[in-house]
Amino acid sequence: MVRLTLTDSGNLFLDASSADEATTDKLKDLLFYLDYIDGPTPRTWLIGHASRVLELYPFVVESTKEHGIDLDVESSIKDLYERFSSEKSAIDALERRATAGRAAEMQDLPNRELLSHQELAVSHLLGLQNAADFSVSGSGKTTVALFLLHNCRESGNVAKLMVIGPASCFVPWEEEWTNCFGSEPRSLRLVGSPASRSETPRRIRDIEMLMCTYQMAYRETDLLIELLKTYNWMVVLDESHNIKRYEGGAWAEAILRIAPFASKRMILSGTPAPRSLEDLWTQFTFLWPSQALLGSRAVFESFLNEGGMESMSEKLKPFFHRTRKQDLGLPNPIVNTEVIASSSWPPIQRKFIRILETRTMNELRTLDFSLRDLDVISRWRRARIIRLLQAASNAGLLSTRTIELGDPGPSLARDADLEDLVSGYHSKETSGKVSFALEKARELVSQRKKVIIWTWFVGNIRLLEKLLEEFDPLTAYGAIKPFEEEEDTTADESRERNIREFRKNPHHSVLIANPSACSESISLHRECHHAIYIERTFNCGQFIQSMDRIHRVGLPPGETATYHIPILDCAIDRLVEEEETDFEECEVEEGQKEHYLTKLLLDVPQAGEGMKQIG
Repeated sequence: MVRLTLTDSGNLFLDASSADEATTDKLKDLLFYLDYIDGPTPRTWLIGHASRVLELYPFVVESTKEHGIDLDVESSIKDLYERFSSEKSAIDALERRATAGRAAEMQDLPNRELLSHQELAVSHLLGLQNAADFSVSGSGKTTVALFLLHNCRESGNVAKLMVIGPASCFVPWEEEWTNCFGSEPRSLRLVGSPASRSETPRRIRDIEMLMCTYQMAYRETDLLIELLKTYNWMVVLDESHNIKRYEGGAWAEAILRIAPFASKRMILSGTPAPRSLEDLWTQFTFLWPSQALLGSRAVFESFLNEGGMESMSEKLKPFFHRTRKQDLGLPNPIVNTEVIASSSWPPIQRKFIRILETRTMNELRTLDFSLRDLDVISRWRRARIIRLLQAASNAGLLSTRTIELGDPGPSLARDADLEDLVSGYHSKETSGKVSFALEKARELVSQRKKVIIWTWFVGNIRLLEKLLEEFDPLTAYGAIKPFEEEEDTTADESRERNIREFRKNPHHSVLIANPSACSESISLHRECHHAIYIERTFNCGQFIQSMDRIHRVGLPPGETATYHIPILDCAIDRLVEEEETDFEECEVEEGQKEHYLTKLLLDVPQAGEGMKQIG
């Protein structure tokens, strides 16, 4: 007798440990066609993951029957095969209809009425077995997800909700649950020490919502699978683009292992395909783990390489909903862009910028682009861009080897021509953009307004915290732990606590934040309507997401978002301006025009390029 088994971690094994020698010999022909790995005990073989059950189960059944081998199949495998077969039928039906239909009956949320654009989303997504909402940030995707959860719970298909996302999403989910259902959720965060996390199965019985980060889902994959096998769960990936990595990503692999054990799945992202349609494979394969929609990685890659972008876009349209910014009915934001002429730059900062621009052009003229070592060119390009951005933002950053945007190479303080200039820079002058931010922040606070200051560089955060100390500013960046824990004292700092204090405490009017840590899953629009940008980078996606923190559904009547953006009249700032907006090309000094040649070297992917392809 040969057994086909499914382990707790989702692996399929052929077990011939109790079979006779003749049966084992027959299996060799079958194993020849399988990509197997020797198991932990003799005559057991790992033949694949549960996600391949639609392919592997019938092959093993038919092959063993053909070879006269008695096969015993675990009931869990048969159940999974039936679910995946149903999934394939649902995909086929949706593709034929080209759009999802609305469910005949819907149970409204107890404490929340949907807005018109949310009703359209629900109308589409309720007709899907597994849902993808790619609406823009600030449209209320969490509310839509909770509406679907409510209807699934009322029908008895789902008992609990599991949310996997960035740590910054924990509070918004808890708050939105309260807003939708009228009571605080019985929620549990999968955080803390391994010992405390091991207690989760014991604590989960009375819990309505479990939340964890993508990092924790990777660490505790087996635990999450264990939980999913115990109850009927709806699993939501918030900011699902975090698993977009096409192959080889640990987070992505963990999420795909978890997927088959969820009763219902949903993904939420305003930017699901920032580079291309390749970013979508992992996300849609989480939704449909049978791989009946997009096929295997290899099949999907081959299809796209052969020019299948347009047909793939059409294929995917029935399987997601997208609300655009213009569909929200929000008042237009105000963008105050102030160009700081070179004659107004602080003198030392002006010297740094001119020296770096000149060196960049000289190196560009001599760099051998026929080199086959593209990594050398890439490192040079990245280092020069970072140093130019630092010089335009705050020349004092040039004394460090900051790596927020990548490694810019050794500190420029080691350069004899620049060492005297950079030494003790902040005691000599304040950079132009920092001065702008200080003046604007003080003006807004004097008007009893809250303001968030965005900067990519940690050095700027620490500098601004000191220069604005009269306002007791709060900060949120990577060095501060993301969320509160049960054992925290009142003195323990976290991004979650600082953001809550900024929103709720009238004595805290200034928040200084890094878009890398805070551009997702944070809502500040009810309390804060002004944002200052010390600098921007070529990460258009993070820039747009940071803007949406204060421009989203739920703005108070008569309010809108106002963005204050200082720009130095130099090559790097003009280039960022062109890349992040559709503004007409700005006029620059004649001597600077040649610096735009560096644009040829940037090779910067445009934000949302993949979404343009799928509509």
